Amino acid sequence: MRLIFRNLPLVDVHPHAEAAAEIAEAVGEQGKFWEIHDTIYENQHDLSDAALLGYVEQVGADVDKVKSDIADGGPRQRVEADLKAPFVAVRTGRPHSFVNGLRYDGSWLYEPFFEYLTQVLES
Repeated sequence: MRLIFRNLPLVDVHPHAEAAAEIAEAVGEQGKFWEIHDTIYENQHDLSDAALLGYVEQVGADVDKVKSDIADGGPRQRVEADLKAPFVAVRTGRPHSFVNGLRYDGSWLYEPFFEYLTQVLES
């Protein structure tokens, strides 16, 4: 099983969401995506440019490399690609999960999710 995160920043709700998504992508290039992801979510109250760069430093990523990557536009392209992906039909502001390309909206309790996975794997 593989967990894939897609950036779908809701800028009308979170004005700094796009910048945070780009930072996450840039830091991800240094192998620290989940560290910055968690730090950003834990600090949603302050996503200013200065704070975001502080979080980059906090997780041990190279700040200058992040700045350079963002200036080159790679992280923005990845965020824009996520926004254009065919699975983005409705943006509700909450995470969506897919199993073998099919959206899963069922329960996350162990038993129902296990049963669902078993059915998918057997078909």
